[in-house]
Amino acid sequence: MDFFMQLVISAAGKNFCAGLDLSYLTATFGSKMQPSSSSSSCPARMRYAFRQDILQMQEAFTVLEQCRFPVIAAVQGACVGAGVDLITAADLRYCSQDAYFSVKVVRQVAEQQQPSSSSAASGMGQALCPTEVDLAITADLGTLQRLPSIIGHGAAAELALTGRAVPAAEAARLGLVGSVAGSSGELMAAVMQLAGQIAAKSPLAVAGTKAVLLHTRDHGSGGGGVAGGLAHVALWNSAYLLSGDMAELLAARAARRQPAFCKLQPIRGGSGGNDPAAAVQGFVETRRSVTQLNHAVVSALIDAGVPAIGLSPCGAWSCSGRQLQDAAAGVAAVQAALEHHLVPVLHGDCVFDSQLGVTILSGDTLMRGLAQALQPRYCVFLADVAGLYSRPPGQPGAQLIPAVEVAPNGSWSAAAAAAAAPGPENVSSAAAQQANAGGSAAAGSGSSHGSGRMTVQLTAAAHDSTGGIATKVAEAAGVVLSGCPVVIAQAGTASGAAAVLLGPAAFAGSSSIAAGGQQLQGTVFRPAAAAADAGDC
Repeated sequence: MDFFMQLVISAAGKNFCAGLDLSYLTATFGSKMQPSSSSSSCPARMRYAFRQDILQMQEAFTVLEQCRFPVIAAVQGACVGAGVDLITAADLRYCSQDAYFSVKVVRQVAEQQQPSSSSAASGMGQALCPTEVDLAITADLGTLQRLPSIIGHGAAAELALTGRAVPAAEAARLGLVGSVAGSSGELMAAVMQLAGQIAAKSPLAVAGTKAVLLHTRDHGSGGGGVAGGLAHVALWNSAYLLSGDMAELLAARAARRQPAFCKLQPIRGGSGGNDPAAAVQGFVETRRSVTQLNHAVVSALIDAGVPAIGLSPCGAWSCSGRQLQDAAAGVAAVQAALEHHLVPVLHGDCVFDSQLGVTILSGDTLMRGLAQALQPRYCVFLADVAGLYSRPPGQPGAQLIPAVEVAPNGSWSAAAAAAAAPGPENVSSAAAQQANAGGSAAAGSGSSHGSGRMTVQLTAAAHDSTGGIATKVAEAAGVVLSGCPVVIAQAGTASGAAAVLLGPAAFAGSSSIAAGGQQLQGTVFRPAAAAADAGDC
């Protein structure tokens, strides 16, 4: 239910990056370095193709810099060659005390060399310090372009020309890394804490800060200096300063609560706006991603002995104006799989839309369509948190909502937690945000009238194309309207397993205690007229 706000790049094992594999270099580019025996070959064309190979590799690092969100590198052990290319494309860099950095393109073992005492002290053990053979290559993936702006031209030139190893303490002194942690564990803890702090800030302000910093780096001297940079940020803020994020921040401060910002609108996806080429590219790239993920899930299930098959919604389900229009073929495929004792695995997908061309059909909407057609005893939404909360779970005052009652018109109200104080309760001082994610299941009563009712603050924006919490709640309410109760529980927990096996009954009365005395947690959606005991659903 959280949304993507920044990227932390780390590595498993002893080293972050040991540099380019020499055997890969030889296999990939060896033929390009040999004169061709064919009289019909054109050296210019060969070099042009070689240039395209280099540009493609450069793009693999440049995309990190082009992300709207911050990219944070956490380095342990060796960071050599392409590792330096990668971290210089990141916005923030941190390391553990055993880290060291080298602009060398590649390392090749010629003979074993005993490390000096200074090398050993900086964490460069014997196994990582063989004699290295420099290749006749000018670093071409970004280090020479980005490193000077990070540590200064003179220091960057010295490191690039010598290829010497820079220990963690010196990297911090040069400004290559922000700080040095005692161990890789301490490093990741500190970096993730920093990432959480950034995630709590306005996405618009964070994206703007990154964009302006990069503009200043790239145009500082040739684009008008300070005056040009000030003009650029003035233009940026004239467009984006007066935003919903600022309104939310002021409201949160007045209410003495943490702000809850909406995610940025996806750049690609949906109908592609007015750019047909972007729509096609977004469609195929999204489909490739979701089908690859579905294949991985299905493969894991098969390996576990489950007779699973993947069913992609594209072509079998369709929408009109982002609303589910035709589910007949998709439902028929699911029914056929079940009749043959197979386990169908569906996923959120790009589908055709009679009004928009293409759009995103979320897995939550698929759940509603299947529930209406198949009428199961109950439905379970597994999430990365314990259930529906009164506000984003990481914020102060957030409470897990045990039950949601859905009225015949699709509106819903949230019951307060049993452990809460009796009487009327309003855990959010702000008015509940209404969200309409399709169909008649409009999200959000949030009323504080009556005993034990909660105000619920939904933070997913209306443009959320991937099934955020607003869509999930609305579709869960829609499922209830079809006569099927719903449970939202956390995947990979006893509560999630109980929800799948027992449904709402697992969270009723004494049944809510799992083996070992653990209290089961989840949110049960049920009709407003249902008995208070969730087990009666």
